[in-house]
Amino acid sequence: MATIPADPTMVLGQIVSKERLDFLQEVSKALGHQERARDKYNAYKLASHNLQGLFLELSNMDNVTEADLEPMKTQITEVNKQLITESLALAKATIKAQTDVAKLKADKNQSSIGVAPESPFDMTQVQIAGKPVSMDTMNFDVQYFRTETQDDGQKSPADIVSAFIQKALAGGGDSGGGDTGAAVANKANKATANQHSSHKVEGTLVIVCNCTHKMANFINGTLDGKKALDAWNQMYPDAADYLDTDGTTLMKVATEKSAGDKGKSAGGKGKSAGGKGKSAGG
Repeated sequence: MATIPADPTMVLGQIVSKERLDFLQEVSKALGHQERARDKYNAYKLASHNLQGLFLELSNMDNVTEADLEPMKTQITEVNKQLITESLALAKATIKAQTDVAKLKADKNQSSIGVAPESPFDMTQVQIAGKPVSMDTMNFDVQYFRTETQDDGQKSPADIVSAFIQKALAGGGDSGGGDTGAAVANKANKATANQHSSHKVEGTLVIVCNCTHKMANFINGTLDGKKALDAWNQMYPDAADYLDTDGTTLMKVATEKSAGDKGKSAGGKGKSAGGKGKSAGG
């Protein structure tokens, strides 16, 4: 899924120009193909891992011959070939996306320093709350690992369990760029090693549930009239759009506006009375 990239010149509560939003949309569009290619790669990566786990389970079952497993081997080979194809597609999409983004930044003269009008919010009255916007991904995976007699060169049960967890989280859209999966896998490795050192373990059932949620910060507050006018004048400096922020001028405009509204209201009543008189005369 394509995302709007972070921009150091954007601050919550500040005014964002339409030009800046248009630029971010162009960057997001440029990264879209790369994100879709990554999703396909992750899907085949997870499928390959699951099929290999299923093959291992079947090979450990009684009365299962090599001939029975041959079709499964063929399917795993096909999935792995497609995985290689998707990895190449991801590499090409990444190069193109980053080239396009670099060109956009060069054309727009992207900078980490920006100038914008002061926020029109009265910051002493502002409240910021984080609320969930949507659920991005939800993936569930389960695998049973039977403890086997460990030969030289074989991975330990703890390493096998941690490798499964890291692959499952990476294939499920680990939004932390792999850091989250590595941290969870490391904890699982230590826990599994402790259990095997203290007990005789026949097997380990691993359940992985990976959910990512999109959060948004909502700002709730009141506008400061003077700051709102100043912000307007900075964004629209032309004389035709300029709004005078002088206190005396603002009071005069408010008084004229109020008097005009009263005059319209009185005129409306007179017309209504005249209408009644005409009706009575009739």
